[in-house]
Amino acid sequence: MIIQEAQSPAFLNNGGLMGELIRQKDWSSTPLGLPEAWPQSLRTTVNLLLNSKFPMFVWWGEELTTIYNDAYIIIAGEKHPDLLGKSGKKGWFEIWDDLGPLVDRVFQGTSTWSDDQVLYMNRHGYVEETYFTFSYSPVMDESGKVGGLFCACIETTEKVMANRKIIESECNLRNTILQSPVAMSILKGPSFMVEIANDRMYELWGRGAEKLLHRPIFEGLPEARHQGLEEILLQVYKTGEKFVANERPVPLPRKGGVDTVYLNFVYEPFREGDGSISGILAVATDVTEQVMARRKVEESEARTRLAAAAAHLGTYDIDLVHQEIIYSSRLKEIFGIEDENAITHRVLIEGVHPDDINIRAKAHELALKTGELFYEARIILPDNTLRWIRLNGKYIFEKEQPVSLVGTVMDITSERKAAEILEQKIEERTKELTQLNEQLKQFTYAASHDLQEPLRKITYFMDRLMAKIGPNLDEEDKRITERISKTTERMRVLIDDLLAYSNTSLGITGFQEVDLSAVVQDVLDDMEATIIENGASVVYEDLPRINGDARQLRQMFQNLLSNALKYHKMDEGSRVHIGVSVVKSTEIQNVQLDNSNDSFYKIQIADNGIGFKNEDASRIFQLFQRLHGRSEYAGTGVGLAIVQKVVENHKGHIWAESEPGKGARFNILLPASLVE
Repeated sequence: MIIQEAQSPAFLNNGGLMGELIRQKDWSSTPLGLPEAWPQSLRTTVNLLLNSKFPMFVWWGEELTTIYNDAYIIIAGEKHPDLLGKSGKKGWFEIWDDLGPLVDRVFQGTSTWSDDQVLYMNRHGYVEETYFTFSYSPVMDESGKVGGLFCACIETTEKVMANRKIIESECNLRNTILQSPVAMSILKGPSFMVEIANDRMYELWGRGAEKLLHRPIFEGLPEARHQGLEEILLQVYKTGEKFVANERPVPLPRKGGVDTVYLNFVYEPFREGDGSISGILAVATDVTEQVMARRKVEESEARTRLAAAAAHLGTYDIDLVHQEIIYSSRLKEIFGIEDENAITHRVLIEGVHPDDINIRAKAHELALKTGELFYEARIILPDNTLRWIRLNGKYIFEKEQPVSLVGTVMDITSERKAAEILEQKIEERTKELTQLNEQLKQFTYAASHDLQEPLRKITYFMDRLMAKIGPNLDEEDKRITERISKTTERMRVLIDDLLAYSNTSLGITGFQEVDLSAVVQDVLDDMEATIIENGASVVYEDLPRINGDARQLRQMFQNLLSNALKYHKMDEGSRVHIGVSVVKSTEIQNVQLDNSNDSFYKIQIADNGIGFKNEDASRIFQLFQRLHGRSEYAGTGVGLAIVQKVVENHKGHIWAESEPGKGARFNILLPASLVE
C-alpha cells in the first residue's frame, strides 16, 4: 500500500524519482519499519546514495531489504519499482549463486571488490550476459554489528564485449595475413629476421617455416645472398624509400637444387607507430611462367627473322607499264600457288583479305608520294588458308610516273600468331594481377575495419559514459576512468602496429632519455587493481636511465609484468622481482648484438609462477604463439613478440629461462650508452 505522509524525515529529502518513491512507500509493511525509526547509519547511507549520481543500493537487515537511487534504475530494468523494499535475495534470485557468497563475507565484516564480474541477469524478461564492476561494503548499526551492506556499482558490459571483439579481431588479422592471396612476409631489424610469413611466401622461398621463421632471411636462404637483394633491403631500411622490381631473377631452392625464379616484388619500409623503421614488408609474385612464355615467343621471332635473312623471302619485280611480273619460287609458296600456275599482278591484288584491302590501298597511296612501300596484311590462299605477309617495296619513277615496283614479301604468320599468344598471355596475366591487387585491397580494408571498429565503439561509449557521469566522479573513479582511456589508447597503438603488415612500416624515429624506474612505477600504478586482486607483490630495484623510446619501453614492461601476474600459481600469490646489473660486452657469450657498446644493462624480471619448459623459451617470442589454451589463460600471443621487437629496436637482446612450476626469468640486455 502507498500512503502520502504529511512530512518525511529530512534524510529522505531530494533524491529525484527514487526519493519520491521512498517517501511515498508504506515502510511499516517491510522489515525496516517506519523511516523515523531507522538506525542512524542506515539513514546516513540512504541520504548518501539518494544524492549521488553513481549507481548505488543498500541491502539492510537479515532480509536484505533493498533501497536504491535513480542511477540504479537502468540496472534494475523491469524489476523497478517492485525491487524497492524487496529482499535482495528474492529480487535477484537468478544471480544469487554468484552474489550470495559475497554478501556472506560482508556480513562477516569484510569488504569485497569485483572487477568485470559476469552475471546472467533477467531484468528485461529474458536472461542476458552482463558484466559489472562493484564493491560491497559493510554498514554498521548502532550496536557495532553489521546491519547491512552498501554497494556502488557500474555496468561494464559494453566495455567487456568491446574487448572481446578486439581479441576476435586480432585473431581475424592473423588469419587474414596468413590467408592473403599474395606472398607476404615481415623482415625485422638490420639482419632482416623473418618475423612472419604466409604459406605463399614459404612456397616462393622453397623452404618451410622451421628453417626460416625467426632467422635472418639470408641465413635461411644463402642461395639468394650476393644477388644485390641485401643491399636493396638495407637501402629501403635506411632511407625509407620503397623499392619495386619486375621480373627480377633470383636463385631459390627448387626440387633439391637451385633454380632461377623470376619475381615481381615490392619492399616497403615497415614502421613503428612513431614512424621509425624497424623492418621491411615484402610482397612478391612468382612470374617465372610469364617470363618463360614471353622468351619462347621472342626466341621464335628471332628464329623467324633469321630464316628470312637466309633467303626465305619472296621477291618480285612488277612492270607497271606492261603488267608483267618477275618473281621467285618462294613468292609462289607464300601465296600458295602451284608450280604449274603463274603469278600475275591481279592474283597478288585479289589475294588480299577483303578487310585488309584498305590497308594495302593506303600504303600504295603513301608510297606513290614517298617511293617506299610497306604494309602488313592478311592474304587468302587458294585453299582458303589465311596467312599474314609483310610486304616491302620501292617504286621506280620515270618522268614522275611509276613504271615499276620491286620488293620482297615475308610470311609472318607464325610471328603474328606468336604475338597474339603473347598478347593473350599478357592480357590473362594482367587480369590475374588485377584480381590479386583487388583482393589485396579488400584484405587491407577488411583488416583495418575489423580492428578499428571495436576500438571506435569503446571510445564512443566511454565518451558517452564520461559525459553522463564524469562531473560527479570522485578522485578514485576519475583515476579508474583515466586508466580505461589510457588502456584504450595503448590498444589503438597496438592495432596500428599490427595493421602495418599491409599498409605501413615500423620503427623508432628518435631516442630520448627515459627513466626506467618511472616507467615501471607508471605501469604498476595502472596495474594496481590487478595486483591487489591477485594478492601479488612487485619489487623493483633502482633502475637506470637510458636513451630510448618511452612508449615502447612502457609497453615492454607492461607485457612482461602482465604475463608474470597472469601465469601465477593458483595456491600462491604472485611474487615478481625486477633486478638490474651492469655487464661488460666481453662477458656476453652466444649473443649477437647490433650495437658495439662496451657495457650493457642486464634487466631481469623473475616471478614464481607456473613456468614453462625451457625448450619453449625461444618459441614464446614468436608472433601469435601460445603455450596454453585460451580457455586456461586469456591472451592473443602478441605480447612477447612486441617485447622482443622493442628490445631489438633498442639494439638489445632478450631471452627467457624457466622450468615448469619454478617460475620464469626474462633477461634483457640494453646498451648502457645508446646513441641515437
